[in-house]
Amino acid sequence: MPNAQPSKLPPRPGSKPAVPSRKQPAGTAPPERDRARRLSARQAMQARRKRLYMAGGATAVVVAAIAVLLALSGTSGGAKSGSAGPVAGVFDVSAKTLAPLEKVTGPTLMSAATRWHSLAVAPTALPASNQALVLDGKPEVLYIGANYCPYCAAERWPLLTALSKFGTFSGIRGTASSSSDLNASTPTITFLGSSYTSRYVSFVAVETHGNEVDASGNYPVLEHMTAQQTALLTKWDAPPYVPSSAAGGIPFVYIGGRYVFIGSQYDGAHIAGWNFDRAAAYLASASNTVGRSVRAAAGSLVRDICHLTGNRPADACA
Repeated sequence: MPNAQPSKLPPRPGSKPAVPSRKQPAGTAPPERDRARRLSARQAMQARRKRLYMAGGATAVVVAAIAVLLALSGTSGGAKSGSAGPVAGVFDVSAKTLAPLEKVTGPTLMSAATRWHSLAVAPTALPASNQALVLDGKPEVLYIGANYCPYCAAERWPLLTALSKFGTFSGIRGTASSSSDLNASTPTITFLGSSYTSRYVSFVAVETHGNEVDASGNYPVLEHMTAQQTALLTKWDAPPYVPSSAAGGIPFVYIGGRYVFIGSQYDGAHIAGWNFDRAAAYLASASNTVGRSVRAAAGSLVRDICHLTGNRPADACA
């Protein structure tokens, strides 16, 4: 079942917002009713968890509020991936480990998005009158997330898979989501310190916080959003795209000013606690439900990006 609920920014362990409703393709009414029942139960559980957290975590809320001010303050020159020095919880990964994900073709992914549409939620189309987001003369895909965030951990896999059809990543490293949050220690890549080269699309990633709290009880700040990025998050990471209780959540994926997605497109809970290499191999396979979910999620991203690039390159968008 797609897990479209975002993490709040900044971290609030134990307090997750409700899942936003999404339109599904025709002919899926019975699963939608069944999904609604499951979501209602999960929302009730989340509400109980939130009450417990607020009752016993007033100090943590104050700390989180301070972290929000730091994260949203931005810098005049804008955030760039690439931090100086080592970052706790981040490690090097082999290109061979990621190759099986990156080599799946665009047409294969788009076919998966159609065939397994019930396993992943597609981005939402924005009004045609909305201002396009362009960088260096190319449509910009903006990702805002954090290393601690379990939903960001899940969403980075289809993002990597989809964007590799249009360009090349370098400096991709591995990490895991917070060991004390929901879906603890979900293995994932991080865009922190990475770069992306493409003739067709620009990719900007902001990883706001680290994955484990420091001595002061905070997730360490890694990167700041620019004023423009903060404005986009504030405008689109809000109702009707998410419930008011989830406004400002992450991951936030904004595709060229034409599509937006908040949360994870699929449920990555199954791989929580796994070894990185094992998870990468599992997600690259179409023989299991989670791997098919990643392909379906990546396929919907490829389809939307192709729409912005004029169906270029041909081998990705055929």
